[in-house]
Amino acid sequence: MCTSSTDSDEAINLNIVIESKIVYTYGQQTPQTRHAMKVLINCILKVNPEQRDQALIGAASLIDLAREEPGCLAYNWGADLMLNDTIHIYEEWENEDALAAHFSAPSFDEMSAHLAKHGLMGASAKKFLVSKEAGIYNADGKANAYFT
Repeated sequence: MCTSSTDSDEAINLNIVIESKIVYTYGQQTPQTRHAMKVLINCILKVNPEQRDQALIGAASLIDLAREEPGCLAYNWGADLMLNDTIHIYEEWENEDALAAHFSAPSFDEMSAHLAKHGLMGASAKKFLVSKEAGIYNADGKANAYFT
């Protein structure tokens, strides 16, 4: 049986109950612990194929600025090898506050202007709040999809 509840800190908990015992609780984040979780960004940009390489080269100094920001763990741009109109952006931030500071930095606005100048035609940008993290390979070198 599964039950859900909201505690006084407005965290939503999903309890998995077997034989009247809670065996696993999902979502035990409070507003305080949420701000301590890592944030990942996955962005896919569509640009004019004739301007993609220049967009990447010209962004190097802005990428360096982002990498120097407090809380930045990773900030990478790359050309899609199969789609000549696509740039992938991957970011890791220590927490939501670090990401908020990045969004407020002057270089963030410069990055947007840079992309507009180099034929930005569309974008899909998503952020993810990480509650668990683990390596992919176990001690035997086999890939493991589970977070156990």
